Amino acid sequence: MLSLTLILSVLFTINQSIAQISYGGQPESFKQNIKDNFDVKEFSKIDISTIEAEDEIRDSGGELYRYGVAVKAGLNLENSGTWTSLPNGDRIWRLKILAHEALAIGVNFDDFWLPEGTSMFLYNEGKTQVIGSFTHLNNHPSGIFATELIYGESATIEYYEPSDVWGKAIISISEFAYAYRSVYDDTHRAAKAYEDSDPCEVDAVCSEGNNWRDQIKGVARISVKEGTTYGWCSGSLVNNTLGDCMPYFLTADHCAGQASIKDVLSWVFYFEYERTGCNDTNEPEPVPFTITGAVRKARGGWTGSDFYLVLFTSYLPTQYDVFFNGWRAYNTSSPSGVCIHHPAGDIKKISTYDLALANDGNTHWRVRWAATTNGHGVTEGGSSGSPIFNNLGLIAGTLTGGLSACITDGAGTGTGPTKYDSYGKFSYSWQNNGVTASARLKDWLDPPNLVPDTIHGKYQNCTDFPLIADFYVEQLSVPINTNIEFLNLTLKNPGLGTSYLWEFEGTSQSPTSPIPSPTRLFNQAGTFPVTLTATNAEMSDSKTVYITVLPNGVSEINPSSFKLFPNPAHDLVTIELDETTRVGSNISIYNMVGEEIISGMVATSRTVQLDVSDFNAGMYFVKVTSEKSSFTQKLTLVK
Repeated sequence: MLSLTLILSVLFTINQSIAQISYGGQPESFKQNIKDNFDVKEFSKIDISTIEAEDEIRDSGGELYRYGVAVKAGLNLENSGTWTSLPNGDRIWRLKILAHEALAIGVNFDDFWLPEGTSMFLYNEGKTQVIGSFTHLNNHPSGIFATELIYGESATIEYYEPSDVWGKAIISISEFAYAYRSVYDDTHRAAKAYEDSDPCEVDAVCSEGNNWRDQIKGVARISVKEGTTYGWCSGSLVNNTLGDCMPYFLTADHCAGQASIKDVLSWVFYFEYERTGCNDTNEPEPVPFTITGAVRKARGGWTGSDFYLVLFTSYLPTQYDVFFNGWRAYNTSSPSGVCIHHPAGDIKKISTYDLALANDGNTHWRVRWAATTNGHGVTEGGSSGSPIFNNLGLIAGTLTGGLSACITDGAGTGTGPTKYDSYGKFSYSWQNNGVTASARLKDWLDPPNLVPDTIHGKYQNCTDFPLIADFYVEQLSVPINTNIEFLNLTLKNPGLGTSYLWEFEGTSQSPTSPIPSPTRLFNQAGTFPVTLTATNAEMSDSKTVYITVLPNGVSEINPSSFKLFPNPAHDLVTIELDETTRVGSNISIYNMVGEEIISGMVATSRTVQLDVSDFNAGMYFVKVTSEKSSFTQKLTLVK
């Protein structure tokens, strides 16, 4: 939870496994009673004293509530593990990761692709926790995959392949999460997530949640990956004006921090991580279901309302009993309501307010929590991003931070049960954080622009799951002879296999590719389309973007620091410099093959007019070079 003082001056499971989208069955080594004699990769205990000192600072500053750190692995089918042949000619590959004194291990794959007919499981030392099977239906086109935590200091990966697909799988483990706190494990009860929150917290299953059973089903715990940090946050599924079960999920911007696009693809969302008996500490840990991977769509920023909206990379299976929470898009207070959250990564809790939400600047609501029948629920680290609901059951904001705590000064001087927390206003997140879709909610949650005041929630009852082709490329303009990675982010139905076809221009390599996320070397100057077509058994969809490959002499396109108009131009074009590209800068114009048409022209005033009437129609690049930097823009000439 972020400190207010810093911000505001298909479910088929086996055994006791956590239920990720998986397809059941049992590992071959269990069925055939194969001896546990295979490769073990050992990793040292982390420097826990240093980690704890860092956490004391992080927690007091309200940063992402860290439960684990990344340990580089670099393990794959070629350099690790043991192959065992089976009597029928099939084979299995097994590898144990042993991280000394870890409470749990979460495995991250940077390249993952399973052929049809194969399967993969993960399990703990005692084989009491088994997750899987994972099959070709779990292949994400980005090649990225991550699992929920395997409890204990070891995790075994077991992969099975029939003889007819030998050698076709890709399993590359880039790193694993070494969990050292706020993770439940029977052998390490002192450092658990289950029952790790403070004692005043109230289970969502208690009577305080009786009027909020629908809303509770939309809230989930998030295992956040941000670089080398793994932490807990909270958030909620949100409905949209189409009511089409698009899996949008809302949390806090400060939960993500500097998380890369690949980091967010490794986030794991835990639904129904909650007890069945009110505050029953003797009840065993609940078994949630999870989904892996999301793509950021919009964020509000720390100076705004601190929201972060993602879209899951897979639709939620219809078997998941989830609720897409509703919301109110205008700035109206609420006399009462609740927050539903996962403090310290613990099971789902509920906190209640009975005093009206107060304005905390333009961007946030201020709330004080009330004592109730079963406790005095507050918020803690791990609650960040959780929704606060108004008296109509609609999301009014997302948790940024605050000073609430179970006991006076329990979370630092000035904290306590009657202190306030702060929630980024949903109404501000709606459209006030910025003017582009990447900085507000309305473009995503109201695609037909109906301009609603209120949208109520709904259950997962959709039967139509459209295939939506999507991909990410870091730069749309690059120097010639640059390799570009295309990261496939297609949203697909997890129950249907999906194929991909890429079409390229501007490269001497193959103009097409069936690889889900290919790389291409662009060795011709110009602007070229790149098209991805995704196809499953029911439909297909395409997306096209244009890549500008800059000629020799032009290293980047940066439209700031000078104006260029008109553009397109016919005979005259004006260059207007600013304080960066000041008088005395050099002006050059290049054609698409990198030839300098105008070279070394010195700007003698802030406004320079060029006669381009003798130039052929086409695309050019105008480059302005000052003493410290250079800036380039595209110029189109028409005749």
